[in-house]
Amino acid sequence: MPIFDNHIHLRPEFLGVQAAKEFERVGGTAIMLTHSPYEDVPIHRGEDFDRAFAKTLAMASAVRETTRLQVFVALGPYPVEFIGLRQALGHEAAIQAMRSGIDRAARLIADGKAVAFGEVGRPHFPVPAEVLAACNDLLGYTMERAKELGCAVILHT
Repeated sequence: MPIFDNHIHLRPEFLGVQAAKEFERVGGTAIMLTHSPYEDVPIHRGEDFDRAFAKTLAMASAVRETTRLQVFVALGPYPVEFIGLRQALGHEAAIQAMRSGIDRAARLIADGKAVAFGEVGRPHFPVPAEVLAACNDLLGYTMERAKELGCAVILHT
């Protein structure tokens, strides 16, 4: 019987591959490894998402190499990243950086390195109205890209 974790974050600095092995040991058969921010990969501009996504893809490879789990990957700029980018770059530049992250994830999805956008959406804590509106607009843009690619979206809402 397939046992699928449809939303898992794994980090090498925490349990990483060991957590995947434990999931497999108790009967797990597949995971959706969903991107989330890394403290050691700060996002200051859109190009920085390349390194962050590469870390998630490397974790997926490590799990595939050490388990029999089927590993799917979701990539996208985590919505809370927008808040820090907005403080550092300003509102419009932060939107552009996040859109760049979405486009970079889209290229990796198109190349078959990931199967979905994720985790994308909006913060699930109170934020100013203009932050929520920007996150909603970014989610809309992500949905447009997902439609173009015919892929899934893992939501952070």
